[in-house]
Amino acid sequence: MNKLNRVGFYALIVVVSVIVLAPFVILLSYSFRTSTAIFSLDTGFIPAHPTLQAYKDALFHYSIAGSGVLTWGFNSLIVCGSATVAAIYISALGGYGISRYRFRARNLLWFVIILTKLVP
Repeated sequence: MNKLNRVGFYALIVVVSVIVLAPFVILLSYSFRTSTAIFSLDTGFIPAHPTLQAYKDALFHYSIAGSGVLTWGFNSLIVCGSATVAAIYISALGGYGISRYRFRARNLLWFVIILTKLVP
């Protein structure tokens, strides 16, 4: 790859990266604005009066059915942690059984397990 192609390739990567990341930068910028400043015509990336009030409201004040975002996060942590521990335990038992015991369909069972890992 000559130097001109390499420069063009990197320029393309930069342009695509800016296009992909621009909405996230705008989203982050708007998250530090007050609710009235969001709907104003000020389109600058850096807000005039940055505030963390939106994050405070989201974490502590908004609730649906009596529970807020922190409760949802804690519940998700419990469910994901329990599912992970159960999956590891069951997989370890199955792996031990396949590796230590010799039975007729052992290779077929191993092949089926590997096939299920190939399909997303």
